[in-house]
Amino acid sequence: MNEKTSKYLPTTEDDPRIAPPLHNARSTGEKRADVSRALAVDSQSMPYVVGESTRMREIYTIIRKAAPWDANVCIEGENGTGKELVARAVHFSGPRRDHPFVTLDCSTIAEGLIESHLFGHVKGAFTGAVSSRQGVFAQGHTGTVFIDEITELAPHLQAKLLRVIQTGEFVMVGGSQPQRANVRIITATNRDLRQAVAKGVFREDLYFRIAVVHIAIPPLRERRKDIPLLVAHFLRGFMASGHRQDIRGLTSRAMTALSNYPWPGNVRQLKNWIEQALVLADGDLIDLEHFPSLTREASDVMQAPVPLAPLGLRLEELERWYVLETLRRADGNRTKAARQLGISLRGLQYKLRRYGTNGGAVEPDVTGGAAANGAIGMMRQWQGRSDASMSG
Repeated sequence: MNEKTSKYLPTTEDDPRIAPPLHNARSTGEKRADVSRALAVDSQSMPYVVGESTRMREIYTIIRKAAPWDANVCIEGENGTGKELVARAVHFSGPRRDHPFVTLDCSTIAEGLIESHLFGHVKGAFTGAVSSRQGVFAQGHTGTVFIDEITELAPHLQAKLLRVIQTGEFVMVGGSQPQRANVRIITATNRDLRQAVAKGVFREDLYFRIAVVHIAIPPLRERRKDIPLLVAHFLRGFMASGHRQDIRGLTSRAMTALSNYPWPGNVRQLKNWIEQALVLADGDLIDLEHFPSLTREASDVMQAPVPLAPLGLRLEELERWYVLETLRRADGNRTKAARQLGISLRGLQYKLRRYGTNGGAVEPDVTGGAAANGAIGMMRQWQGRSDASMSG
């Protein structure tokens, strides 16, 4: 990272999530100004992103190669993996770094308002449009527009976005005059866009336009080597922002537990847990007891009886049995089951749909039997096979 690039990196006082990792940090008592200066001196770090695992180094290589160009970038990854931070790394490592970086999260905006947020609207374009308003393409002119969760775009908006990419022009809602937009477009999604194209819910021509450069961010459970770096990074950030100054670090057992946890919420969840531990810690070391969610889940798993899988199952059938059994032991709580399985909630819902369950109304089963429908109903079939195998 050269001097000009580092000058535009926010300090940890602005946002502790986006500082590059420190390798030569001094004591936790160092002044905030010292921390801020140190953030700019590590020439080997990638701005905004933390990690030294093989997968992350591959991403750094892509970012460095893509940053000087204006080629559109598509970032895929589960929720909480840091897709926006990677997008910022691309922007601030390239020639547009001095120009706007404008974001739009399609998942947080009502479908009827997304077009206005994208292209802007003129006064009187619709009820409530009491004045004209610029969209992200006008706001991001000469810079970068980051569109998060792009798969949430309706088909007609996908067509309009494709038109903007092809011509560099857009028309405000309620307007008639085309306007120019000189922007680099970076998109992100927590879904597999190629599967969305195959299912017909996302335009193939738009996919090829936005995914000139493709970056797939691995979930945290697939880059556990980075967990100690992320823990240290978040601790430094929170302390530099005025939080606890007396914390020396984590005990070895706490770090081991964090490294072995499946992290369904990925890096975002880790950051939240570190902040929670800072609040709960009494001394200068963070221990296992300062992560109540982690210890509670571990206790639930240890106390639950472990059933035996039916004999003679094929690999695919065994996976189905294990997923549904985990869901049954979680009393139908899909979020809890996904966490115990080490997969995302969306991933669990996909598996349930593939298994032919409704993925919804799963009733708790406190008697060991099963409900008449949904995933628990299917568990009765598997449990029956298991009992038959054991009795035979």
